[in-house]
Amino acid sequence: MYALIYFDADKSSSAVNEKFSRCPPKNTPLNDCGNVVEPDMNDRVEVLWENKYLTGKILCKTSKSYLDKLSVEKNEELEPPRKKQMLQNNVSNLTKKRDSKMKNKMHEESQESTQELFNEFLLTCDPVNNTESHPPSPQDNVDFHATDEPNESICKLCSSIPITAEVVTAFEVILAHVKKRFESNARSQQQENSSQVSVNPPKEKQAHWQIPGFGKERLIENLDVWMEADHLRMITEMNLCNPNEMVRKLLIFLLGEEKLANSCALGQGGKPAIDPMVYTAVKSYVMKHVPGVDHTFPFNRIINQLCASRAAKYRHQN
Repeated sequence: MYALIYFDADKSSSAVNEKFSRCPPKNTPLNDCGNVVEPDMNDRVEVLWENKYLTGKILCKTSKSYLDKLSVEKNEELEPPRKKQMLQNNVSNLTKKRDSKMKNKMHEESQESTQELFNEFLLTCDPVNNTESHPPSPQDNVDFHATDEPNESICKLCSSIPITAEVVTAFEVILAHVKKRFESNARSQQQENSSQVSVNPPKEKQAHWQIPGFGKERLIENLDVWMEADHLRMITEMNLCNPNEMVRKLLIFLLGEEKLANSCALGQGGKPAIDPMVYTAVKSYVMKHVPGVDHTFPFNRIINQLCASRAAKYRHQN
């Protein structure tokens, strides 16, 4: 058996084998038989150390492995191991209960706060609450553009909501509901568009000479007859001395041979006239760029000959 002894001289403690300790001679207790009584806790003893006795106080008596782990301060009385363990367990249990209560309280407060923020978010997203009772004024429009973007307020509100499993589940339910409404509205809109398309006849496709674009230019100002600038320049330079060929090349490029085969200059013999805008643009362009060409130029005869030759070509192919 070992004893933990506190030495007053150097204020230290040490685990000492009982056979190396003794009671002071003047304080040695005796039993009824006259034998020396072994010292107990809080008794003062003398310990043999390097051929001399050091006086100390027994704090506890137990195994050496346990005593070596103890650190004793001055005037500190050690609790028995079992009692000390019970106290530690009680303190630990009280701490756990207190922490559990605090966690439950914080969880309830968090749920209440989350519910309030979530309700506020739903009110913000509800279109009924966003309608105004009076028509917007120009000043309202200015203020609207001067404020933040429409979605920024919702993003700020969402950033203040704590991310919990309940919040994620709620947003998933809302998202599924919104997707259903969106798909339903999209189908309804598609049905309305299809019904309108069936009622309204399709618009006639624009010809390529009616569409402006990069690298194109008008034949004549104030007339929307467009042609690639490079192609127009090449036809003009190659046929400056041949106005008849210039008229043919321009009409074939603008209208195409198939349309010319079914048309004529002014509409005769059951055939429609070529587009009057193209007719005017080509005639004005040739008169402007070819010297000596004026109103006496046989423009209609050249167009009719071109249309007749294209018609004969297509009849021969068929």
